[in-house]
Amino acid sequence: MYSLIETLSDLLRIPSISGDRYHCELALEYLLDKGRDFGFSCKYLLNGRLGVIETGEGDEVLGVVTHVDVSNPGSLKEWDQPPFEPTVGGGRLYCRGVVDNKGAAMTALLAMRDISRTSYHYNLPMHKKIRMIIGTEQLSGARDMKEYLFRNSAPDYGFAMDGVFPAGNVIQGSVNVLLSFPLKEKGRMITDIKAGLNRETVPPVCRITLRGGRRFASSGRQVHTADAKPEDNAILNMASALGSLRSRDRSRLKNDTVYQVLRRLDIGFSDSEGLRAEMPHPRTPYKFEDPGRNRFSPTACFIKDGRLYVNINGHYNIVTREAEIIACLEEYFREMDVRIENITSQPPSFVSRSRAYVGEFREAYEHVSGNPMEFRICSYDTYAQVVPNTITFGPVMPGSEDTRNQVNESIAIRDLMFMQTLYERVMSNIVFSPKSFRESDHGSK
Repeated sequence: MYSLIETLSDLLRIPSISGDRYHCELALEYLLDKGRDFGFSCKYLLNGRLGVIETGEGDEVLGVVTHVDVSNPGSLKEWDQPPFEPTVGGGRLYCRGVVDNKGAAMTALLAMRDISRTSYHYNLPMHKKIRMIIGTEQLSGARDMKEYLFRNSAPDYGFAMDGVFPAGNVIQGSVNVLLSFPLKEKGRMITDIKAGLNRETVPPVCRITLRGGRRFASSGRQVHTADAKPEDNAILNMASALGSLRSRDRSRLKNDTVYQVLRRLDIGFSDSEGLRAEMPHPRTPYKFEDPGRNRFSPTACFIKDGRLYVNINGHYNIVTREAEIIACLEEYFREMDVRIENITSQPPSFVSRSRAYVGEFREAYEHVSGNPMEFRICSYDTYAQVVPNTITFGPVMPGSEDTRNQVNESIAIRDLMFMQTLYERVMSNIVFSPKSFRESDHGSK
């Protein structure tokens, strides 16, 4: 007998921080082992960077897209309990990764198990396959999923669990642009700066070291850039603090490169949208849908080999071109001899809410929740950006606190149980129906 909480807790104890190949593979192996226990076909792919669990029959495939890599928990002192020790309290389960994305992955896998049992016990044919695709690099650019899709056919349609219920059919793109600036020795007062845990979250701490060894720190709150307020970003808070120094102290810093870049960041990005930096902000409706707002935030600063590096994270709508973003950044920092070191991105995507398979998600959600199905814009990084015909479906419940990537990440146990019931309903709707939900139009982008 597999208990949801016990089985999930074993997975949560694996500290599969994004970029930690060993522990990400352990977490992937754990899920694949559970799939084998349930009698499913399970495969390691890409040398252990991605796995597939499959059940059902037929050549039409429903994709369930998830990942086991989790964000860096940051300072352990900020947590009320060790971040990788699952703790139950007040009807909630606390642990890094319980929301993004291990809780959803486990509830979906158990839903697949229950569907398979129903098919066997009641002799109900499954007319389609369910393919769970589990990645280990979702938080670091989705290279694993892109490579998988290059070598393998995509599911016909599906869902990823990186959003907010009810469903996300307008998926914003994401981009990380690593900028660098030459450090001028003349006038240099700040000898070091460190900020940033994850590219997708604003840093909770920014530390600088001044010539002579004095150190200062500013604080913020680790939160996803899609949800961050200006006061959450420790980099911007450091810039504000330095800008509020007495005029005599500021005069000593005025020729320092780090200070100049920080002030430029504060001026241009303190609104989290980059309006004063003249970043692109088109809001033209796309196929009668609101494309959403663009957001841009600095998420990392560090010094290496005589240069200051700054990562700008952006989430942009489907009517914005990535090239526009790069051009605006180059123009805004042109006078500071900026150099673009690296660009990683995932494109925006779109699925029409009129697609036949989306109707089955609507039926399932309205039946299980008793509430009408609404569609949302997803501003989080998700494999739905790169897997065609994929909407986001959970895991955050409407009105619930969204603690993804935050200290003391947690989810209500009743929400986990709701998800398992809901995922079983929507999968059943699709795989037990003899009707095809394929369409010639693939609806993405």
